[in-house]
Amino acid sequence: MSRRELLRYTVLAVLFWLGLYLANYLTVYLQSLGFSGAAVGYVSSAAAATGMIGNYLAGRLSDRLRTVKWVTVAAVCVTGAGYLLFPAAAPLYLFQIPLALLWWPLVCLFRGPACTMVENWIVRGAAQEGFRYGIARAGGSIGSCVSSVAATLLVTALYAVTTQTRAVEATYLAGGALLLVCGAYALTVRDAGDAGAADESAGKRAGAAVDESAGKRQGLAELFFSRRFAALLLFFFALNIFINPPFVFLPYILTEAKLDTALLGIIIGWEALLEVPFLILLARLRNRFSLPALVIASGVLFGITALGQGASGSLIALLCCGICFGAANSLNFSCGFNYVYQLAPAEFKATAHTLYTIAGSLGIIVGNLFAGVLLERLGTRPFYYFFGACAFAVSGIYALSFLGDRQREG
Repeated sequence: MSRRELLRYTVLAVLFWLGLYLANYLTVYLQSLGFSGAAVGYVSSAAAATGMIGNYLAGRLSDRLRTVKWVTVAAVCVTGAGYLLFPAAAPLYLFQIPLALLWWPLVCLFRGPACTMVENWIVRGAAQEGFRYGIARAGGSIGSCVSSVAATLLVTALYAVTTQTRAVEATYLAGGALLLVCGAYALTVRDAGDAGAADESAGKRAGAAVDESAGKRQGLAELFFSRRFAALLLFFFALNIFINPPFVFLPYILTEAKLDTALLGIIIGWEALLEVPFLILLARLRNRFSLPALVIASGVLFGITALGQGASGSLIALLCCGICFGAANSLNFSCGFNYVYQLAPAEFKATAHTLYTIAGSLGIIVGNLFAGVLLERLGTRPFYYFFGACAFAVSGIYALSFLGDRQREG
């Protein structure tokens, strides 16, 4: 049974990230439409804000309805439709505001929850069905790699016969179509959100008299007042202030190094491919290191990536930086989500994952809100050095919080 479910979840991950990463040229697209770096930062910040709102609503809805499947399917399908309509919406204006600046944040109201709920679904499925999370999630990284490389080839081929704007728009059309396929396929995957209901009914059969509403309030209070959970949220918030802008503004490094921005897909695909070894080895890494240690290591690796990208002057150098990024990203999302699953009460695991994602979204909002302005004032390379150093600092502070715990235990 676990092998069959492992295959289903792996295919789900492949299809979802295949569609999601095909449309990964937002910065290039907005640049081609004539928007400044500051505008790119504002759009990314607004998109994080709407994604945060969507994540909270989706998490609460999932816990209330006791389903991961149906909330995820809805979010994935609406995101796919938003991708398909983006090229048509971009040239339009709403109250004299370019719709291109409004449409992406609107799409991310559903895109954010789609990403979070798919991760949540795989984590829960692995726990309930007994398969290895890292193997299933590696399928998503492979999908990301394939789609990113395909996007580069598609943009490069179309740019030879049409404008850059039209070439990038094709990636949104292809990505949207694949997300709709993913939504249809997700209907065949077992729901992992009804375990709480099963446990509850078993308890009733045993004659346990439980005040459900009081238990929920107690569980939610336990989640909010958990010192370790609060520290993790604060760390993830602060880390995302400094690790997301270097990813968003990577086309500026390509321009600085006199490289074609169409190569962005190759770099992102390479980074995604390098997530796979760490995801496959995740079980061994968790046997040797604690989840908090691996999460901290991801922050350090993000810092190394940003510093290396700031110093890069060639495609080879950027691909070398991608080694660190692939390791950092795989450890960050896999160990972060699993650590949240470990800390959260059973009936609030989706809410806990949502709160964790919201903390990251808040960090992205703060970071991107000022990133475009900082880029224009500091210059591209100093911008990357600054954000890399800050990622180091945040990781170090979070590591020190565990030393304080050991001293109190002693």
